[in-house]
Amino acid sequence: MPITYHWNSEAKYLMVITFDGTWTWDDFHNQIKDIHKEIEIVSHTADMLLWHKVAQPLGNPLIHFNSAARQQPANTGMVIVVAPPYNSAAISFLLSLSSIVRKIYPTKSVVTIVMSLAEAEKLLGKKVDTRISLPVMER
Repeated sequence: MPITYHWNSEAKYLMVITFDGTWTWDDFHNQIKDIHKEIEIVSHTADMLLWHKVAQPLGNPLIHFNSAARQQPANTGMVIVVAPPYNSAAISFLLSLSSIVRKIYPTKSVVTIVMSLAEAEKLLGKKVDTRISLPVMER
């Protein structure tokens, strides 16, 4: 699967989402729906780390990020995005998108964009388990 996710530990305080390989916006929406369900299950605040190892698909990402933000569970904490391998102009665009989504949904989690996994770990104050895993839905 091009988008995988797992809890960073059994305590379930950090959901790690990895984008690797060719993925579509439909893949994104299907996975984010399941990820949100996972976060809703826990009784505490849970952070999200989106690790983009590859560039995103074509299309206006604002539409898709807007939809994901609108559906975000109330107990979502920090949302940290490890930027995909882009040039500096594309990173600036991504930062602008983040700012727009923040203005549209001021009560939702602030999205922080970082340039590396090490920077994300520093911000989180913990190491990130980067294992490849299958969805962890509990029914």
